Amino acid sequence: MARVEAVTTNRPRGGPVDRLETAAVLGGVDAPKISLTKALDAYWTLTKDKTLGKSEDQLRRWRNPRVKAVKNLVGVIGDKSLEEVTGDDMLEFRDWWMERIEREGLTPNSGNKYLIHIGDVMKTVNRMKRLGLVLPRLCCAKEVRGALPLSPDALIPRAR
Repeated sequence: MARVEAVTTNRPRGGPVDRLETAAVLGGVDAPKISLTKALDAYWTLTKDKTLGKSEDQLRRWRNPRVKAVKNLVGVIGDKSLEEVTGDDMLEFRDWWMERIEREGLTPNSGNKYLIHIGDVMKTVNRMKRLGLVLPRLCCAKEVRGALPLSPDALIPRAR
């Protein structure tokens, strides 16, 4: 109620009511969506506890794989908002990694490592920002414990 009163009392007497402000206060305006690159920016702030006491080199080695993982994902599916990332997007990214693994002679662990970093960024932002999204899990190798089935329907994020 205090928010509603603030909209009406914080304007000049007899002055117009800001319709956008009123709609936002009353829940008529959606919260801004967080893109993958914005999620990475938010991730650095939300995980400061993980970097305390790290040297510059340790920090660089901790940050760079996450930057590269998000950059690669954005390069494949675009800079979508977290809630717009679908199971099909993750399968497309997985396929991109599988092609890279075959072409460059990498191990599936290479792709899994980057998928883990992406998952960490997305899950941390989802949890700490209380977005309530159900995010997909996916690995590059079937034999990896906990790998998801490759059905796109099983990987579509759903709001809680």
